Amino acid sequence: MFDQVVFAGGGNRCWWQAGFWDVVQPELKLRPRVITSISAGAATACMLYMNHSEWVMDYYAHVLRDNSKNAYWGNLLRSESVFPHTYRIYRQTLLDIYGAEFSALQDAP
Repeated sequence: MFDQVVFAGGGNRCWWQAGFWDVVQPELKLRPRVITSISAGAATACMLYMNHSEWVMDYYAHVLRDNSKNAYWGNLLRSESVFPHTYRIYRQTLLDIYGAEFSALQDAP
């Protein structure tokens, strides 16, 4: 039916795509030949391809629970990270989630 799927980027706004996919994919038996994505949509696509959506969503809820803002402008004058999610949170999350299984993602559509 659908041989291609696109996951949009947009940070935490991408999580709806995971819920939608988890409900729709089994019903429609979607097996895309091509998956395209960008930014957080790419992380979502990888999570779904690896069938880890519930575990990853729990992981993100845990690591983001103490991060109340996307930008900490007061840190600019202290030479500290203004955008903690960019490196400290998301980079480490990608390593934790996909580090051991990265080779399996190389075979993904």
